[in-house]
Amino acid sequence: MFLVFVYGSLRTGESNHVQMAGARLVSAHSVARDVALIPYLEGFPGLIRAPGSRARGEVFEVDAEHLARLDLFEGVPSEYLREPVECEGLGRVFAYLAARPAGFDRVDKEEWPRSKDNRPGPSWTR
Repeated sequence: MFLVFVYGSLRTGESNHVQMAGARLVSAHSVARDVALIPYLEGFPGLIRAPGSRARGEVFEVDAEHLARLDLFEGVPSEYLREPVECEGLGRVFAYLAARPAGFDRVDKEEWPRSKDNRPGPSWTR
């Protein structure tokens, strides 16, 4: 089994949360360290390495088959890269980091806005 940190549209109540069907929610209030959020592809968020920064999200437990499906959904390796990050209280977990973050500015908040009206970048729909 694998732990996966989600921070955008895969979170509970968001547009692509259906991709997490069958996963077990481990933590609804997780904090990943040394990463920051950016508005990325079509307004979807991405994570970048950023020492001293933090991002908030959820952590799910998935099996190998589910992890492979998430890789396909996230466009690994062209759009996102699945890499380990440190999550407070949980240790190393996987997260999807932006594969091509150049040209995108960091978001000055630890949590991606849940309200579509408060999100930076283009439309939030995929």
